[in-house]
Amino acid sequence: MALILRELEETDLSRWNELIDRFKQATVFHTIEWLKMLTDVLHVDFRPYGLFEGEEVVGVFPVFFTKKAMLRICASPLSGWTTAYLGPLIDSSRLGDMMTGFVTFLERERVDYSEVAFPDCVDTELLTSFGFTCEKRSTYILDLLDSEGEMWERLDSSCRRAIRKGTKSGLEVVDGDLAEEVDRYYDMVIDVYEKSNRLPPMPKRFYTALLSHLNGRVKVVFVRYNGQVIAGGIFPWYRETIYYIDGASDKRYLDLRPNNLLQWTLIQWAWQNGLKVYDMFGADIPSIARFKAGFGPRLVSYTYTYRSMTTMASLGRMMYRKGIPFMRAVYRRLRTGDEK
Repeated sequence: MALILRELEETDLSRWNELIDRFKQATVFHTIEWLKMLTDVLHVDFRPYGLFEGEEVVGVFPVFFTKKAMLRICASPLSGWTTAYLGPLIDSSRLGDMMTGFVTFLERERVDYSEVAFPDCVDTELLTSFGFTCEKRSTYILDLLDSEGEMWERLDSSCRRAIRKGTKSGLEVVDGDLAEEVDRYYDMVIDVYEKSNRLPPMPKRFYTALLSHLNGRVKVVFVRYNGQVIAGGIFPWYRETIYYIDGASDKRYLDLRPNNLLQWTLIQWAWQNGLKVYDMFGADIPSIARFKAGFGPRLVSYTYTYRSMTTMASLGRMMYRKGIPFMRAVYRRLRTGDEK
């Protein structure tokens, strides 16, 4: 039986976090705080849908509507939103019923293109049967063990050496005041993306919006050298999991290995504060993956899927992907120095 997507009433929205807490696969990205933050930063249309069987809510599905090049897009989330996964929260046995309702919904809303990144691995054959193309993506999950000693022994030898070097070099790891240091931090973010001829995917206001929307449930860590911030990372948490959503460093000081020390300090803090899991992300980018693998995580897959509902959307996606290198170069030249 197809499930019906119906927008939740304001009274239901007020208990959104209670609804998502029913599902073990819920993430920080599903929380109302994160969803409202994306809405404010990206100026997209957030719609909180319930998955209804009759009058009973058996799942939830946060979706966003936006437009690009005249195409109406429905995403949960859209790539580049610093939101690794989102998607519906529903019992896996009801995935087929959910997809039947979702495709009907997309057709009714006259959507040209849709993207969904599920928070776990789902039945890709089933998704394909509904016309979606699927990709397996990966994240690194670090289980926080019983003692700091065990976690230290799990690091590979090069990672331990890098942490010791950072400590001996006089690096200082501190709780970061992102509101005060956002200009310095964003300069480092720009520098990181400039290596691949790109601008950061999110604007500067994203970082300050994190603080105001997540209500203290985000950890910011800075590394200082001679009083100057040379590296930083941003880590929100939800339930027993902490997430690495953003990090940047000054390339002039990379030989001091600030990022290894930053990550190890964050792991210690998470363990000391009772968190059980660290979702590190970045497992699909080889250079980043090698760095994170040194901390001893396990590789976990999740499902990303998309569907072009119209010929125009198919052509748009193909042209966009082929033109990415050129567009990035032009976009960076036009926008560098203009970010507010």
